[in-house]
Amino acid sequence: MRKMAVWILMLTILPLLGHTQGCVQSQVVSQVEGSLPQEKLINYNDSFDKFREELWERVGFTWTPAQLAKLKIADTSVENGELRITTKRGGFSKGGLASKYKLRGDFDVQVDCRIDFLEGPQDIDQMLAFAVFEKGVSMQKSRLISISLIKKEDGKQNGIFSSYREKGKYHPGKWVKTGDFSGALRIVRGGSKITTLYSRQGKPKWVKMNTFPSTGYDATVAFALQNFVVIRQTIAASSTVTAIFDNFIINAASEIIEEEI
Repeated sequence: MRKMAVWILMLTILPLLGHTQGCVQSQVVSQVEGSLPQEKLINYNDSFDKFREELWERVGFTWTPAQLAKLKIADTSVENGELRITTKRGGFSKGGLASKYKLRGDFDVQVDCRIDFLEGPQDIDQMLAFAVFEKGVSMQKSRLISISLIKKEDGKQNGIFSSYREKGKYHPGKWVKTGDFSGALRIVRGGSKITTLYSRQGKPKWVKMNTFPSTGYDATVAFALQNFVVIRQTIAASSTVTAIFDNFIINAASEIIEEEI
């Protein structure tokens, strides 16, 4: 069994529960120009009928050494044609997948997901994210861009938002209040800009969240689930949360670097 990679990165993630049923837009007309042909891209699309070790690395992400010291990697499995992630009780818990390949140049990626938030106040946060990590020549020059769903511990604050982190600084974007979510999350990079979007099941129109500056460096794709936010230093975690991901699609990409496959 492949060894779990544990990265100290700045990534926030949400919990999901339920079946996506291939919920949103399997065919998307991308605005990315000069893309590889679809017959090349289709090799990287994933319906999660099985776990494809040639594409993905199981990973866990933490924000601080204190969180890392008490980290419990969430359970990750492929069941009934879906990727299911479930956090563990009794500690900081997080899990997800990151691509072994990298995207170079412009790209357009999306993934279906669903979250049914636990009701009322909890002793955990509930957070799911779809992200790209632009790895620079140093961590200081790297950038993490994500679109996320979250419900805070008090049970009152929940929604969808996008942001980017660079040099340890958080740059928030727009926040849209939402309840349970079933739909798709999407990230599009063109030139020096990167845009986050979402679409809800039954509403095929894509909603733009934010456009952020992009470093243009090669990018790793990742998605994950966690039961804590960056500022949390202690956690009881008497409950688990579950996230469902499905139908990962590369709509367009200028180049795919396979050096890590």
